[in-house]
Amino acid sequence: MEKVTVFETVYEHAAGIDIGAEKIFVSADGSEVESFDTFTSGYYQCIEYLHQKGITVVAMEATGVYWVALYAMLESCGLRVCLVNPKETKQVKGRKPDVKDCQWIR
Repeated sequence: MEKVTVFETVYEHAAGIDIGAEKIFVSADGSEVESFDTFTSGYYQCIEYLHQKGITVVAMEATGVYWVALYAMLESCGLRVCLVNPKETKQVKGRKPDVKDCQWIR
């Protein structure tokens, strides 16, 4: 029998973002994952997507330097941004491939 981990919802209107060198992956509802390019235009598309979904809080890993520009853009557009320590998310058992990391972060 497989043990199922259930996480407590802290913020109702939250999204998780996993940042890579070429793409960012976003989960606004915990099930579907959208991807955007890591260019300014892609970041603005991401922000528009988050606003359309009613997101007010975003959690994302502070990986390398990739997060800095996106963090600033999200905050300037009125979103609350919480940085997650990547070492802590790596400790979660049953992790999925990188594309699914945003669901764990959320």
